[in-house]
Amino acid sequence: MRSMGIATVPESHACVMLVTDTRKVAAIAAAIEGPLSAACPASALQLHPAATLILDPEAAADLMLRDHYEMVHPGGGEPRFEAAAGPHRYSL
Repeated sequence: MRSMGIATVPESHACVMLVTDTRKVAAIAAAIEGPLSAACPASALQLHPAATLILDPEAAADLMLRDHYEMVHPGGGEPRFEAAAGPHRYSL
């Protein structure tokens, strides 16, 4: 494992960020839901095609769209879609 900076994030094949307590709550919210900014280097993960953020409930406490993320990624997994009646209709 190594620490990554704003210059190395775009060069990586994949990024995984694990946050497990309340010490970085504001930084996580800024990185995920805030604008891209040099003031928050982790916001560069918003542009990465293979970024995975793993947060415990305490670390996710300040996310404004937390309910949405939990609905789209149930149990922290990939989105699951099931075909509903008719073409081009999907439900979670």
